[in-house]
Amino acid sequence: MSQRSDLENLLKRHDIGSYHRDIIVRFLDVLWLRSIETSSHSLRVAQRAAMIASWRGIQGARLQSVLQAGLLHDIGKSLIDPIVLRKTGEGEWMDKDTEEMDRHPEYGWRLLRGVDEFLAAVVIRHHRFGPRPYPHDIPPLPVELVLREDDIEEFARIIAFADTYDALMTRPGNARFPALSVEDRRKTYRKLNPGQDEFIACLEREGVITFKK
Repeated sequence: MSQRSDLENLLKRHDIGSYHRDIIVRFLDVLWLRSIETSSHSLRVAQRAAMIASWRGIQGARLQSVLQAGLLHDIGKSLIDPIVLRKTGEGEWMDKDTEEMDRHPEYGWRLLRGVDEFLAAVVIRHHRFGPRPYPHDIPPLPVELVLREDDIEEFARIIAFADTYDALMTRPGNARFPALSVEDRRKTYRKLNPGQDEFIACLEREGVITFKK
């Protein structure tokens, strides 16, 4: 399976330890069985998030955490009905599907609690930055993570940048992201990340992201 090889190479390249490597491989194996596209998306988001983090000067163990959070950011979708995950066309998607999909950050948090509390805290926050933030209620951080709150927020924000970018650039023509011009992609990305125009311009100028196909 090429995706498994890609995953293992990515983990090896970033020197991810055996504990987290086993967690990630097992979780993504389940997600792959539920939705190949979602697991592929997770790999791409992790790689893009690592690029953004590196550009911001994040290195070492902190960069490893960004990569791990990127790989697991959508693990909650393994508990979403696969029929919902496959819906893309206008007319297919219903309000109840949005309600179900909006639960995936909390599902991810529940799956990761007791496994890695730090990653669980990042995962539940990765949709808190867009024009429609969710979930509405974020559980308080465990006492042992309070001093790491800044990292948790920063890493979740980086995952959000990578997540919305991948969705915009790899899902053209569906109901949410119809075929767009370069400028329309740029405008849409800014709408998905409000208040971040200057940072987005820097990312594009430095070649970390591009809106050209």
